[in-house]
Amino acid sequence: MEKNWSTFRELLLPTAAGPRWLERALREAIRSGHLPAGIRLPSSRDLAVQLGLARGTVTAAYDQLIAEGYLTARRGSGTRVALASVTSSSAVAAPVPPVRWEYDLRTGMPALGAFPRAAWISACRIGLEGKRLYDRGGSVAEQAGFAELLRSGGYDRHLRKTRRLYRQRRDALLAELAARFPEWQPVGIAAGLHVVLRLPAGVNDRELAKRLAGKGIRLAPLSAYAMTTAPYPGLVIGYGNVGADRLRAAAAAIASALSPVPLGSLA
Repeated sequence: MEKNWSTFRELLLPTAAGPRWLERALREAIRSGHLPAGIRLPSSRDLAVQLGLARGTVTAAYDQLIAEGYLTARRGSGTRVALASVTSSSAVAAPVPPVRWEYDLRTGMPALGAFPRAAWISACRIGLEGKRLYDRGGSVAEQAGFAELLRSGGYDRHLRKTRRLYRQRRDALLAELAARFPEWQPVGIAAGLHVVLRLPAGVNDRELAKRLAGKGIRLAPLSAYAMTTAPYPGLVIGYGNVGADRLRAAAAAIASALSPVPLGSLA
């Protein structure tokens, strides 16, 4: 039987101290066996409510532990402790990631800097002046602002702008990766804000992601998203919130981190 929320709360709150405490607490609970392999964790929203945290804090902790191989996530199945997660009895411990990511290539992050803040604030003001909304489920200002953005065409302009921006970033990343890693095959690049790179057969993508994490590069192994066995080893690189120049630099940093280590040694 899966543990309930109160058990998670009792398990994690005693270590609630310092930055990134949730990430450390979950990692230790997995390594010590208190969270056994295969157990399903609460959703980020539910755990945030139980612990009194922002949902983004929980999401960031889950994403990091997925990148390290402790957790897996799959649509429809939630987030679970990986079947082959590292325990305290493991011979080799995962490297401790740096406090600050030099290159944050996690998935699911849009271009935050491209958000039309001025237009949004103006739309909220206009919307609130023009109507009153009563809805328990959301903010009056946000509903009025979004309605005004739709009416004025601001939302459509924002979408057109970000589509061009994402295309430029994706193309810059793919070009740099192709130049440095011609044997890595991009998969599913037509949609989304991430690129899946198919690695040569036999490469352990979890070990590769851990090595890159130790160099300040945050990304996820493809196998972390599989409940059983991934069809092939791969890396999942998010590009939505990273500029084109930084993406090129990230590809160069990946190449630098791997230059002294043959991929075959990460099998």
